[in-house]
Amino acid sequence: MRRRPQIRFFHEYFRYIVGICDKAGIFLSRSTLNKLLRTSTPTFQIGEVSAPQSGGFPDESAQAFDERNGLILLDGSFLRFFEKVQVSRRNGVKILAYSYHYQRTGENFFFRFDFEEEPTVEPIRKPQYHLHTSAKSEIHYPSAPVELAFIVDFIKVNFFS
Repeated sequence: MRRRPQIRFFHEYFRYIVGICDKAGIFLSRSTLNKLLRTSTPTFQIGEVSAPQSGGFPDESAQAFDERNGLILLDGSFLRFFEKVQVSRRNGVKILAYSYHYQRTGENFFFRFDFEEEPTVEPIRKPQYHLHTSAKSEIHYPSAPVELAFIVDFIKVNFFS
């Protein structure tokens, strides 16, 4: 996995995300990228990074084949995502929650990695880190933690190489 640079402020983390998108070379535009600083103290900041800017965030209610939105890729597929992060001057970035939803148009194919901020009451049925796929979207397959850089690399290698 790609090593994240030393990041001490939320705006630096957003620039890092922009850099991931720009370096990938697979996105038509990153105009839907959005940042929102939720909390700021002298020692840490909590914020959200997402695409699209409003509405349609991937969550448990998202339909597998929603309208195309988020970061549009060169082939018309799209990546919607949401991250909630804490950035500390001392400890760097801690991802508190995420959802990365990739969907291919016209192929009935999608996957979505989720990390629930709070552990669930049924960790076998719905692990805190889990994956949804178009095979059976209602199943929460256990997964390892991932980050946007991994998701973008995974998409590039498997669909654009």
